[in-house]
Amino acid sequence: MPFPRSWRSWQVAETTAREVVLSVSDHVNNHIAATFDTMAQTAQDADVVLATGMLHFVAGTAAEVVGIPNQFVVFSPSLLEPQGSQSRVGPAINAHRASLALPAVDDMRAFLRTNRPWLAADPVLGPPQNDADVGARTGAWILPDTRPLSPEVEAFLDAGDPPVYVGFGSMIVEKDAAMTTIEAIRGHGRRVIVGRGWAGLDVTDHRNCLAVGDCNLQALFPRVACVVHHGGAGTTTTAARAGTPQVVVPADR
Repeated sequence: MPFPRSWRSWQVAETTAREVVLSVSDHVNNHIAATFDTMAQTAQDADVVLATGMLHFVAGTAAEVVGIPNQFVVFSPSLLEPQGSQSRVGPAINAHRASLALPAVDDMRAFLRTNRPWLAADPVLGPPQNDADVGARTGAWILPDTRPLSPEVEAFLDAGDPPVYVGFGSMIVEKDAAMTTIEAIRGHGRRVIVGRGWAGLDVTDHRNCLAVGDCNLQALFPRVACVVHHGGAGTTTTAARAGTPQVVVPADR
């Protein structure tokens, strides 16, 4: 069952609207409002909830309401420990639980991460620091993407040497910093494919440069010279599986 509104639709809107500065509580409340009802309704026909990413804001409560187990799954060992849970996201989650006549959570860290969370990461790219703290290691969750590349991308790839791909996925990066990276690559005489991503990156000078929206990275990455990206688990794994060199640029650059 799809969520009525995508994470991207309000994450981008609230982040790019300069007059709106949300607190952590408001951010979590928005996420709860966008996902909880669908999660709880879907869980009624399930045996267990497997939650990833920020779905852990609602997964434990939804599973509790339905009366089934909840298991947190992370895509990187760095996410095994939720940081600042009690003080930062705890008030919003407990306020939501109070509206459902559920007791407050005293240990928010344990509630969010569940007992021995699963690690869905490539064992070479993301080895856990402490195996005893991991409930299961499943390997990376990758769905095969069979979509063809667009004629525009195919024509660009065929028009010269393999380009460098630059994209920051769901990170709302500063466009000036991103363009500095792109221009530095072009300054070395390399062609560039720019993934617009959630930041809406684009180029005004299209010489040896192509901006693209959502596309099949599994098909694209084996055909580029290098992947410059934000270090997201999916992008990192896809580039590694393609055997293509990759450079990670910190998202707060």
